[in-house]
Amino acid sequence: MGWGIAHRRGRVFLLSVLAVVAALTAVVAFVAVPAYLKAVGPQPVQASSGPTGLPEPVYPVPDGTADVRDRPIEAASVVLDEEGAGFGLVSADGRAYRSLAVTTPIRRYPVLSPDGRSLAWWDGQEYGREVHVLRLVDAHESILSVPRSRGRDLQWYPDGQRLLATVVAPDGRPASWTLDVGSGAAKELCHCGRLLLSTSGALAEVPLWRDPQASLPPGVIRLPSATTDADVVVAPDARSWASVEDVPSDVVAIGGITGPTRRISISADPLVNLKNVLAWTADGLWLKVDTTVRLMDPNTGRSRVVLTSPSANADVVDLAVSLTTSAATVSAAKPPSARFMPAALRQEAKQIGGLLHFLFIWLPVAIFGRVVYGLILAAVVVAWVAMWLRSRRRVARVRRQTPS
Repeated sequence: MGWGIAHRRGRVFLLSVLAVVAALTAVVAFVAVPAYLKAVGPQPVQASSGPTGLPEPVYPVPDGTADVRDRPIEAASVVLDEEGAGFGLVSADGRAYRSLAVTTPIRRYPVLSPDGRSLAWWDGQEYGREVHVLRLVDAHESILSVPRSRGRDLQWYPDGQRLLATVVAPDGRPASWTLDVGSGAAKELCHCGRLLLSTSGALAEVPLWRDPQASLPPGVIRLPSATTDADVVVAPDARSWASVEDVPSDVVAIGGITGPTRRISISADPLVNLKNVLAWTADGLWLKVDTTVRLMDPNTGRSRVVLTSPSANADVVDLAVSLTTSAATVSAAKPPSARFMPAALRQEAKQIGGLLHFLFIWLPVAIFGRVVYGLILAAVVVAWVAMWLRSRRRVARVRRQTPS
């Protein structure tokens, strides 16, 4: 009798557990999973909701922020370096932040098209052999290549339809090519030094990688006194150049076709760190200084802060030059914490999985050795099976001894 009551109670408990499990499964299958797939799947483009310009201030991109391929935006105004974790983008209206995950090393930083609607970068293990172009509005990614060459530099033409690629040819000489984004066609310009595009589309050659025997294409301006620094930029008319002096680190060097090179200090504070020149537009020189972006008048040397950042982790590495007109800024919203966003949850799940692997696999193997730990696991499994069989035999014996 006692066994019958206990058996019925056990059966009721088991049915209750199964009912709860079934309910939870239904919730997960019909509510949680569709919501999750909708959240992590490609989303409609987030169109600009107001004026466009440079975001002020600029915030770091939170971990787990949605990738721009999953949640496209209409255009971006700046590119942020996430220091080994990929790159970040801020939308042209300053309201949305996106991450850009990269699966292979990137040669130099990604470059934004002048209107901020496309992003391009060299991809590959050594310098880069392919150019990836990502159209932000629909996350369409195309791959362009230069035959038998290794990429070194990448610049956008003002029309946003072509790229100027500086490469190393198979014979070890530098060469410049134009890449058509729409058709993918590649056309060689010259075997000459490094060509730089101005914001107006004018071309200039600087001494870096210069071949003394090479001839220049028609219309290209040669700047014989230009620095060989990799971050040199040219003025809109391509007749002047600007770069950052290595020592001291707060001086901008400006030169031209003729005349001496001028050196302008941006601050009397010796601790100020002038990192590089981002661009030279009709409004002036855009300088990355510590955690700010400044606009400097190349004639007077006066500069003012345009963008600020509350954190050193929001490192601006490129601008959409068409959105810098008159240094217009838009109020940037602080990106929400991505802790409970799907991308962040996936990342935390990977971290939890890694922790469990460390605790139950790597650490015991390191302590006991692979063979000994395998024997311990086998002993645990055998002991569990033996306990289960013993309990089954005990239940069977009780059933035989209990009168029906």
